Amino acid sequence: MKYAHVLKGSCAALLFGAAALVGSAPASADDAAKGAVVYNLQPVIFPYMAAQTAGVEKAAKEYGVKLVNANANGSLETQISQLKAAIAAGAKGVVIQTNDSIGIMPAIREAVDAGVCVAGAAVAIGPETGKVYPGTKGLAAWNENYAAELLGEAIAKAIGGEGDVAIEVGLLTNGTSKARHDSIQAYWKAHYPKIRVVAVEQHQFNVDKARQIALSLVNRLGDSLKAMYIETNPGAISVLQALKTTPENGKIVIGSIGGEKGYHDFIRQGLPVIDVPEVPLSEGAAALKMVVDCINGNKEPVFMAEQDLPGLTGLKSANYTVTKANVNDFKPEW
Repeated sequence: MKYAHVLKGSCAALLFGAAALVGSAPASADDAAKGAVVYNLQPVIFPYMAAQTAGVEKAAKEYGVKLVNANANGSLETQISQLKAAIAAGAKGVVIQTNDSIGIMPAIREAVDAGVCVAGAAVAIGPETGKVYPGTKGLAAWNENYAAELLGEAIAKAIGGEGDVAIEVGLLTNGTSKARHDSIQAYWKAHYPKIRVVAVEQHQFNVDKARQIALSLVNRLGDSLKAMYIETNPGAISVLQALKTTPENGKIVIGSIGGEKGYHDFIRQGLPVIDVPEVPLSEGAAALKMVVDCINGNKEPVFMAEQDLPGLTGLKSANYTVTKANVNDFKPEW
């Protein structure tokens, strides 16, 4: 999941009243996507999703489709209702970042059966990370197993391959969180048996809770704690701010996944901070192009791996990992 706040407010109302309509070119015989209506469904109002939507919108203008943006305000039920509304409205395509990879599956199947071209962005649909859900056109995202292994390797090197580490994830019922959690632990167990995971906590994508958990862990474990994996960049920022008030400030390696500018500012300060970045603008644009290709008749499924998206290819020699050694080689997209 790509957010770090639990938002309050009505989750029942559809948000299409504030929808953005982009592009108005008429359809033509050689380009069925011209003028087609495509829905962009996001899970919450948050900077990551705003950047991803900007990428979708830019591509929509380029390809001449009409774009309808809708936000589920953190509710799976609302996102399902929005997807059903898109089907009922005759939408030709849907770009979706779901807040529940498993719970959204029946509605996705309904869309596919109705002939809607569907592409996922950032979060896989279904139980397998890095896989295109059957019947959908594509996915632009990390294989979260791979991303977690990259981060696990970087954290291990930073602490000399041994020591106590703690993990904070969003929710283990969330497909992305669980894949990252399982993979980083499995990687350490296989390659760094002297790394010991002493705590696993769930901050429920809430930055205040992330901070409280981190302070509790530091107070309990003291200088025996060598590193913390904090799943989201916003959660990690909250933790880093909290650690400034403790004697452990600058002593604990913090690793995260996200690519947020504010998180990279801590790297520039020289703190032991590590990131495996994401590029939401590029994700959004890639997912929209998949939908356009599908509408135009190309139904071949496509998985666009995050590391192959613009903005990340230059990090290949660094194993797609940002540290203080190469922080200026990466340009955050959010």
